[in-house]
Amino acid sequence: MDMIQENFSAGLSWSQLVSVGLSWSWMVSAGLSWSQLVLDGLCWSWMVSAGLSWSQLVLDDLSWSWMVSAGLGWSQLVSAGLGWSQLVSAGIGWSQLVSAGLRWYWMVSAGLSWSWMVSAVIGWSQLVSAGIGWSQLLSAGLEWSQLLSAGLGWSQLASAGIGWSQLVSAGIGWSQLVSAGSGWSQLASAGIGWSQLVSAGIGWSQLVSAGSGWSQLVSAGIGWSQLLSAGLGWSQLVVDGLSCSQLVLDGLSWSWMVSAGLGWSQTDPHLNQNSFKLVFITDKFFNIKNPLCPSSIF
Repeated sequence: MDMIQENFSAGLSWSQLVSVGLSWSWMVSAGLSWSQLVLDGLCWSWMVSAGLSWSQLVLDDLSWSWMVSAGLGWSQLVSAGLGWSQLVSAGIGWSQLVSAGLRWYWMVSAGLSWSWMVSAVIGWSQLVSAGIGWSQLLSAGLEWSQLLSAGLGWSQLASAGIGWSQLVSAGIGWSQLVSAGSGWSQLASAGIGWSQLVSAGIGWSQLVSAGSGWSQLVSAGIGWSQLLSAGLGWSQLVVDGLSCSQLVLDGLSWSWMVSAGLGWSQTDPHLNQNSFKLVFITDKFFNIKNPLCPSSIF
C-alpha cells in the first residue's frame, strides 16, 4: 500500500498504475477504497471495462446514487448486468428510477409485477398516464378490486375504454356498478341492454326502484310480456303509473289482463265508458259497451 501511495504522490495517476499492470482489486485489497479512487479521478466505466462488476463496487460500499451522481445512468447499470430489483434492494426507490428515465415497460419486462409498483407508491393513474392501458394491467394479473381500492372509479375505467360487459365478465356485479355510482340508465346508454341486466340477475323491480320507469324499459325495447314473464304483476304496472289503455296500445289485450288476475275494476277509470272495444275471450270476439263492467257484455 505504501508503494502504491508513493507512486501516486510521485505524480502517477491510478490509470497509469493500472496500465503498468496494477489491478484495481489489488488496490482495494491493499486498503484503498473505490471512493478514494473516484475522488482521485477514476471513471466508473474504466473500472467496469477493467473487469470489475457493478455489484462488486456496491459490495465495496459504493452507493448506486453516488454512481448516478457521478454521471452514470441507471440504464447503463442495467445494461451492465444490474437488475432493477437489486437497485431497489440497495435503497433506490422506483419513483427515483422513473424520474431518472426508467420506463414502466422496462420494469415489467425485467420481471417486476404491477402490484409491486403500486405498493412502492406508484399510483395506477401514473401508470395509465405513462401509456399503460387498464386492459394491460388486467392481463398482467391485476384485479378490478385492486383498482377500486386504489381509488379508481368505474366511470374512470369506462372512460379509459373498459366496457361494462368486460367488468361483469371479470366478476363485477351490476349491482356493484350501480352502488359505485353508475346508474342503470348510464349502463344502458353505454350499450348494455336491459335484457342483459336481467339475465345477469338484476330484477326489473330493482331497475325501476333505481330510477328506470317501466315506460323507459318498454321504449328501450322490452315488451310488457317480458316484464310479466320476469315476475312483474299487472297491478304493479298500474300502481307505477302505467294506465291500462297504455297496455292495450302496447298490444296487451284486456282479456289477457283479466286472465292474469287483474279485475275489470282495476283497469283504467279514465277510459270512455261509452266506447266499444273488441277483446278476445275464449276464442270468440265480443262487443263490449263498457269495458269496466264485465256484465255489460251483450
